[in-house]
Amino acid sequence: MSTRKRAWLTVFAASMLFGGWGRAETLSSRLGTFEKDGRDYFALSLLPQSAADAGQKNEVTILVDTSASQAGRYRVEQMGALNAMLASFGPDDRVQLIAVDMKAVPLSGGFVAAQGREMQSAVSKLNARTPLGATDLEAGLRTAAGSFSSGNAARTVIYLGDAMSKANVLTDRLLEKLVSDLREERVSVSSYVLGQEQNAQLMAVLANHTGGVFETATPDSDAVGSGRRLAASVRASVFFGQRKAHCRTMWPRLFQHKCRRCALIAIPCLSVCCPINRP
Repeated sequence: MSTRKRAWLTVFAASMLFGGWGRAETLSSRLGTFEKDGRDYFALSLLPQSAADAGQKNEVTILVDTSASQAGRYRVEQMGALNAMLASFGPDDRVQLIAVDMKAVPLSGGFVAAQGREMQSAVSKLNARTPLGATDLEAGLRTAAGSFSSGNAARTVIYLGDAMSKANVLTDRLLEKLVSDLREERVSVSSYVLGQEQNAQLMAVLANHTGGVFETATPDSDAVGSGRRLAASVRASVFFGQRKAHCRTMWPRLFQHKCRRCALIAIPCLSVCCPINRP
C-alpha cells in the first residue's frame, strides 16, 4: 500500500476516534508532518468550534517542585510565578497547594480561596521548605489528580519545576498509563518549566494530551507573566474526546511527540500522532 494511501486511511480513522464530534462542519482541523529517527509521522489536531463555559467552576491544584534542583534563583522564579497565579485567580476559583519531591505533601489542607488566609499560610509553609532530594513526578501528579472533588468543577493541575523526575523515571509505558488515567479523570495538566536541566518535552506532552498549556523559562521570559497566563488558562473549557476500543492499535507512538499548537494555546485541541510508514 502506498504511503499516501496509508496516511489518508489513518487520517480517516483518526477522525472517527472522538465520540460526539461526528459533524465535520463543527470542527477545525490541522495536519502537520514531521520526521524522527528516519520515520515520517503526521499530527492531526481537531479543535471544536465552541466557546468556553462562562459559568465554569474551577478547582486548581498547584504542584510545586521542592527538590534540590529548585534552589537559588529558580526558587525565586518559582515563587514569583506562584504569587502571580494566586493574585490572578478569580474569587470563585478554589486552589490547593502541594509540594513535591520524593513524595507529595499537601500544604493548604484542601481547596481554599486563592487570596485567603489559608493559602497565605500554605505559601509560608512552602517558603519554609528547604529544597532537597529528587522528584517523583508521577507520585506528585497522581496525588494532585486524586485530590479533586466529585463535583462538576473543571480540574486543573499546574506544575512548577524542572520536570526531572529522577526519583522515578517515567518510561513510555508509565507515561501512557498516566496520561490515560488523567484523561479518564478529566484532569488537565499545565506547567511552568524552569531549572538548569529541564524536561520540557515531558510537560509539553502532558499539556498536549490533557488539554493543558505549557510555559518554559528562558533568558527573556518573565515568571510573573507566565504565572498570570497560567491562571488565565484555567478559564478555558477543555473538551475530552473518547477513544473507541477498535482504534487502540492506532496510538503506538502517541506519547513521544508534541503538537506545538496544542502546547501553547489556552483552549487546546486534541492531537493524534501516528506513523505513516509502518513495517
